[in-house]
Amino acid sequence: MVQYHKILRPFKTATLHLQGQIGGRTGAIWQVLPVFERLLSHLEDQRYIHRPLESQKMRSNISNDREGRESREPSYLAAERHFSTNNNLGWQKLDEYYARLDQSPIFCAAVVLHPHQKWRWFEKHWTGRKGRIDQAKLSFEQLWRV
Repeated sequence: MVQYHKILRPFKTATLHLQGQIGGRTGAIWQVLPVFERLLSHLEDQRYIHRPLESQKMRSNISNDREGRESREPSYLAAERHFSTNNNLGWQKLDEYYARLDQSPIFCAAVVLHPHQKWRWFEKHWTGRKGRIDQAKLSFEQLWRV
């Protein structure tokens, strides 16, 4: 249970942060990309920490021992595999939503137009993703011309 709390705590914080308050400093559209980036990094770290053990990858829940008798894997291995699977599925869903942000140039533009962020944010956080930065610049330019 503690593991689930650890992994979900940043999501609670992000939700409260992005919902904002009238006159507050949170909840602005420029904060969406940075928050998604932090959450993805968090889940990637958790995927590494809780990756399945080699014994978990190959075993099914019910297997046969060397003499052909049916045996069940220990419950802690099943729980660890279950946790690892949930973590991976959470990362995939968050990545899917993150990819949808590319469909609207507003999120990119909000970061670029923020006085403290600009294109530096993309260069810092999207290192190794030059194609994605180029696409963001193109969509920003197209939005600007409209």
